[in-house]
Amino acid sequence: LNAAKLEKVFAKPFLQALDQHSDGVQLLAKNRYNLREMISGSADGEIIYWNLAEKKPVFQINAHHQFVRGLTFANNSPLSADTVFVSTGDDKKLHIWSLNKLKAQHQDFLDAEDGALQRADNSRNYASRATYVSKHMLLGLDHSYSDNMFATGGSVV
Repeated sequence: LNAAKLEKVFAKPFLQALDQHSDGVQLLAKNRYNLREMISGSADGEIIYWNLAEKKPVFQINAHHQFVRGLTFANNSPLSADTVFVSTGDDKKLHIWSLNKLKAQHQDFLDAEDGALQRADNSRNYASRATYVSKHMLLGLDHSYSDNMFATGGSVV
């Protein structure tokens, strides 16, 4: 019976590999209001903001110094003017990211005088909208669907 179920699972055609990460992908988060948007976090601290319709990364962010441990979208409304997502990592930091701020920073990199050199060095080093530092490592992250709140936890309360 289990073999028959596995055959059904693997019978579906493979559509696309989103293979831009250089280390193992640890987390995926989907935007519940926009089916084209997804974020992934890897073991090397990188977060990739994906456009699933085009199957391409929009932003590759050096977010944390080590593992990404928590990742969630934080927008509560389909009509919100900005897409916000939150990440935690082994570096004991919680970052709140704004898509509008990422776009502005990316445009600044492109507009710089040494565009090619600047882009090669800084196109992944974006600044978050807000950063909070914890005394202990944060291991998980989730966001409320009804309120502007998120929850995280670790080994120490």
